[in-house]
Amino acid sequence: VIAVNTTSPLRKPDELSVPWKIADQVTTIMQQKQKLAQLQKADIVIKPEFSDNTNIDFHNLEKVYSAGVQAARSNLNLLLRRIEQAKLKMLTNPARNFNVDSVIVIVKGSVPDSLKPRIVHGSKIWRAIEIYDLLNHYFQCGWWNSIRARLIENSGKHILQFVFSPNPVVQTVNISHGGILPDSLINATLHLKVGLPFNSTLWQRTREQLFRLYRSKGYSLATINNVNLDTLNGIFSFTIHEGKIANIVVTGNTRTRNMTILREFPLKEGDIFNYYFAQRGLRNVYGLGLFNRVQLNYHWHQNQLQLQIKVEEKSPFLLQVGWNYSRERRFKYLLELTDENILGTGSRLSLINIYGKRDQLYQLLWQTDRIFRTYLTSTVDLHFHQANQFIYTKGNILGEYQERRSGVRFSIGQQVQRLGTISAEITIEAISLRHVSGKGYPTSRTHQAKIRLQSIVDSLDKIPFPSRGKYHHFYYEASNEFLGSEVSFFKLYSSMETYFSLEHIFTSHPKIAWGTSDITTPFQEMFHLGGANSFYGWYEREKLGRRFFLASIEGRLLLHRSLPLNIYWGMRYDVGAIWENSLQEINWSDFVQGYGTYLAFDSFAGLISIHYGENTTGRKEYYLTAGFHF
Repeated sequence: VIAVNTTSPLRKPDELSVPWKIADQVTTIMQQKQKLAQLQKADIVIKPEFSDNTNIDFHNLEKVYSAGVQAARSNLNLLLRRIEQAKLKMLTNPARNFNVDSVIVIVKGSVPDSLKPRIVHGSKIWRAIEIYDLLNHYFQCGWWNSIRARLIENSGKHILQFVFSPNPVVQTVNISHGGILPDSLINATLHLKVGLPFNSTLWQRTREQLFRLYRSKGYSLATINNVNLDTLNGIFSFTIHEGKIANIVVTGNTRTRNMTILREFPLKEGDIFNYYFAQRGLRNVYGLGLFNRVQLNYHWHQNQLQLQIKVEEKSPFLLQVGWNYSRERRFKYLLELTDENILGTGSRLSLINIYGKRDQLYQLLWQTDRIFRTYLTSTVDLHFHQANQFIYTKGNILGEYQERRSGVRFSIGQQVQRLGTISAEITIEAISLRHVSGKGYPTSRTHQAKIRLQSIVDSLDKIPFPSRGKYHHFYYEASNEFLGSEVSFFKLYSSMETYFSLEHIFTSHPKIAWGTSDITTPFQEMFHLGGANSFYGWYEREKLGRRFFLASIEGRLLLHRSLPLNIYWGMRYDVGAIWENSLQEINWSDFVQGYGTYLAFDSFAGLISIHYGENTTGRKEYYLTAGFHF
C-alpha cells in the first residue's frame, strides 16, 4: 500500500485571524485521528515538502510538482525492496510447494534443437521459487517472447506444463544512419543472428556496444530510434540518430556579439555533435577572457538537437597600473585603461601612458585576435614615444640626446604550427634626434616607413623567471624610398633561447642572438648591446652597431619558494661582439667575454634584482632594477 500525504499542517496561533481559518483548523483537528490511522496501514508514505504552501495556495505550481517528484524518487529504493520482500515471501511459502508426477515442455513454432529448453528436476516436489527461477532463467536468455508454467491435474496425476513461445525469426537486419561511422564498424557490433529468433538479450548487448562505439569517437548524443521487428517478413530495423545539430543559440550575452562566441565554437548547425569538439569550443570561448562562466546545454525537440551556449559576462574594463626603476632609466610609471570587448567583437582597445624622467609613451592600441571568422590577428598602434639616451665612450658619458617617434603601426598575422606567430607589419613614423648635451650622435628629423616580416615562437611557461619552454624571434625589416622613407636600408635579426629545469629548482638558460643590417642603416635603427639582461660589464645600450653576435649561458637556482616571495640566485656567461660597420672583417679579437651574478626577489608587488658583472675589457658594473617590466 502506497500513501501520499499532502495534507496541510495545523495553522499557527497568529494565523487564526478570521472565522473561516478557525473553522478550517477545527475540521483539520477532527480528521487528524482518521488520517493517522490511514497512514499506519500504508507500507510506504510519500510526503512532499511544501514548506509554507497550503491546500488553497495555487502559486508556483512548478515548485509543488518538483517537490512531489523528489519525494517519490527518494522512496524508490524502499519501494523496490518491499516488492522483492513480498515476492520472496509469496514464493517461499510452504503452501506453494507442488507434488509433480511429470513435466511436459511445449515449444510453439520452429526453433533449432540447440535452443529448445531441457528441464531436469531430481525431485517430485517443486517449490514455487524453483519454478520462478527457471522461468526467469530462460526468459533472460532472450530467445522467448513468452514463457508460461501451469499445473494440470489429469486422472489423478499432477502435470507441470511449460509453454515456450519464441520470438519471430530474423531474416534481415536493416540499419539507417547518417554515415558518420563506416558500415564495417557498425556491423561489427551486431550480435543478432539471421535465421534465428530475435534475441532481446543480444539486441541489448548490440545497443550497448553501439553506444560505446559512438561515445568512444566523441558522438555522445547518438540515440537509437524507430526499432521495429516486422513479424510477417522477419525484417528487424532500427535508426541511429547520430546527433545532428539543428540549431545553436547563445544566451546571457548582452555586450558580446553571437558571432564572436560562435566563431570560437568548432561545431556548427548541421554538424554531428562531438563531445571532444564541444569541450574544445567551451575552452575557446572561456579563453576569450570575457566571461565568468561558460556552459553548454542541449535538449531534443521533435527529434532535433538544440544546443545552448550559456555565458555569464564579466566587466570588459581593465585598469592596470605599474612602476619600474632601474639605475640607467630611473623611475617610470604605467597607466593602462583597456576595453577588452570593444563593440562586442572581443577586440581590445587600450589607452597606455608611460611617464618617467627618461621615458614617455602615449599610445592608442587596437588588438584583434581573430578577424571575422578567420584566424588572422591584427594590431593598429598610434603612438608617441620619447626617450633620452646616453652615448658612452669607455664607460664614460660622452653625450645625451633625445629620441622622439610618432606614428602608426599596422600588423596582420596568424598562428602557424611549428612556425609560431607569423606576421607582417608596416610602420610609418616621424623621427627626430635632438641635442641635449655632449656629442657622439647625429641630430636629425626624418620620415621613415618600413616593412617587417617576423616569426615569434613562444612556449615559455611563465615570466619573468621561466623554468621551461623556448623563445625564438626572427625578423626581416626593410625601408626604402618607394615606401616614402628618406633612407633605404634593411635589417635581419634572430634570437633563440631555451629553458631547461630540474625539478623547478635549477634552471639552465642558453641563448644565441645575431643581427646584421645595411651599411646605410641610420643611427636610430642600430642594434645595441649592454645591460643586466644583455651583456655584463656594459651599461644599457652602451654599444651600438650595424652587426652583432651574442651567445650566453645562464644557470639559476631557486633559493626560496613560498607566497608571497620567491628568491633566485643566478650566474651568466656572455660572449659577443658588435660592429659599427657591417662590412667590416670579423676577427676573434673583436669578441668580448662577460660574466656576472645576480640576486632577485619576485613578489606580487614586483621584482627587485641586483646584478654585478665584469667583462674582458676591464669594465665592472652593477645594476639595480625594481618593479614590473613594461
